[in-house]
Amino acid sequence: MEFAQRAGEWFANALAGTPGAIEVVGPAPCPIERIKQRWRWHLLLRTRKSAALTRVSHRFLTTFEVPARGSFRVTYDRDPVALL
Repeated sequence: MEFAQRAGEWFANALAGTPGAIEVVGPAPCPIERIKQRWRWHLLLRTRKSAALTRVSHRFLTTFEVPARGSFRVTYDRDPVALL
């Protein structure tokens, strides 16, 4: 939960100068909260401007620090079909 909140804060700070371009929804627990003893949270980014989404997502994936290997996993889905 704390890791997801930290990621949400990172996006809020990164998008502070671009009001309305990208909307951050969450973080929130996934509908199926645990799979194989791993807790799952999601964070959604909504926008009509795909270029802005590409830029901020790339910056997040290359600069955001993920804690100790194996204990956390970040998955990025550019165009999710379902949120389960």
